[in-house]
Amino acid sequence: MKNFFYGAGVFAAMLSFMSPPHANAQALQYAPTGTEILWGDINSDKTSLVVVGKADGNRVNWTSNGKYRGTMFLLCWTCNPDHYDIEEDKLKPFSPLAVGKSVSVERTKGGKTWTDVLTVKEKTKITIPAGEFDVFVIENKSKVNIGFWSGSRTYYFSPKLGWTVKIKSSDSEDHDWAWHVLAVNGKTGVKF
Repeated sequence: MKNFFYGAGVFAAMLSFMSPPHANAQALQYAPTGTEILWGDINSDKTSLVVVGKADGNRVNWTSNGKYRGTMFLLCWTCNPDHYDIEEDKLKPFSPLAVGKSVSVERTKGGKTWTDVLTVKEKTKITIPAGEFDVFVIENKSKVNIGFWSGSRTYYFSPKLGWTVKIKSSDSEDHDWAWHVLAVNGKTGVKF
């Protein structure tokens, strides 16, 4: 869990969309620079205050508890260009978001290649401590080319906030965790 935010990199995608255009598509935007998002571990009292940094194309910088944590692609938190080599010229925004869209992106480091397949499973409404959010539920299935590791993350992305508000993760090494947003800019009971 201590590496939750360090290894994060919030979703984008690559090459071309595998699904046809969708009528329920919604354009992707980042949370504004300076937005404060207080995260809480669902299974403990651990918290982390994330501050959204400057966006640059598909990337956004961010801090956690006052420490710079890197750059990420908004809709693929594992696709962190500070920690992996990613063919950014092949990445296209996973936008507009729409149920049924699916993309695949590869990341490499130290001779290993991970493949992440991102799929928009549904659009729904969730209630968490921060409030009520309309979200796209995005599944991220990961596997490595060397060894037997595989993992799965489910992101609950709020297009109105421009950030993921809940994450559940598990992998083949029994690392299971889940975090959700407790407050946005110090407020609870918000509606996005």
